[in-house]
Amino acid sequence: MAKIYFLCTWLLSLSADCGGMHPQIEIVGGAELKQPFSLPWMAAIVYANSVSSNDGQVCGATIIGPRHALTAAHCADPKKNLPSMPDALAVEAGRHDLSKPAHEENPPHSARNRVLEIHHHPSSDAHDVAVLVLEREYPPEVYASIALNQNTKLGFQTGLKITAVGWGATDKLGEHYPSILQTLDLEVLSHEKCNHWYGAVLEHEFCAGRAGKDTCFGDSGGPTFQRVGGSYLLLGIESWGGDKCAESERPGVRASVAHHYDFIQSVLKNVPAGTPTPPAPSRCHATVSQGGWKKKCPKRCNSNGPV
Repeated sequence: MAKIYFLCTWLLSLSADCGGMHPQIEIVGGAELKQPFSLPWMAAIVYANSVSSNDGQVCGATIIGPRHALTAAHCADPKKNLPSMPDALAVEAGRHDLSKPAHEENPPHSARNRVLEIHHHPSSDAHDVAVLVLEREYPPEVYASIALNQNTKLGFQTGLKITAVGWGATDKLGEHYPSILQTLDLEVLSHEKCNHWYGAVLEHEFCAGRAGKDTCFGDSGGPTFQRVGGSYLLLGIESWGGDKCAESERPGVRASVAHHYDFIQSVLKNVPAGTPTPPAPSRCHATVSQGGWKKKCPKRCNSNGPV
């Protein structure tokens, strides 16, 4: 079965004139985060030149260090028709309502922070993990409360209660997207059962969901975590799922943070890792196809760019 990635793939412009991308995977059956700005490490990946953060949001991410954000590799992968040029993307940390200008929400941490480098996992076709190196440093209070899970068994325990957050679609078909950050409690599902449903779940991936509730298009790259006292443990990175969200026997699939801990640390410690960043596309694409799922550019764009 083809993987359907939980990101926005229908608009690939690097220019605000051509419009922004709506989120690809959103949370179905969730609710607005009750305490705005309580997750300062939660971030939105947006087109750097988009006028509106809400329209320009591509994926989610987690701030894991002063100048580093963790996301899904497919959120900046030209093979999936998404921008790979670092300066095309930016990160906004600690946001709540993307319809508001960043400077009105939680300054200065929410201001756009341009991406300088993208480090894909060396085997990003199978390992949907990437670390972004950012232009400006964040203070410790942004990232200190979230830790990377190192226990490869945790996250694969059937029935484990975990939480997901994101600005992804709130309906199964990915047609409605919220501007306000959504949250949802999920349960880890049996790896054997999930692999039986999909036939393609790898040993470094795990599934989670609930009846009629799950992450969706636009949530890609965002965190799946546990609360531990007053801190948080990052377990997974939102990756892929079925062609409809929150469907029975088609739960969302996450890349395990613990299984990629060494790679993540190698980037944080400035050890060469990942693959070189290839050139980014410079125009809109009329049609994008991923695993049989297709969307078209808005009327103001065509295959040559803005019209």
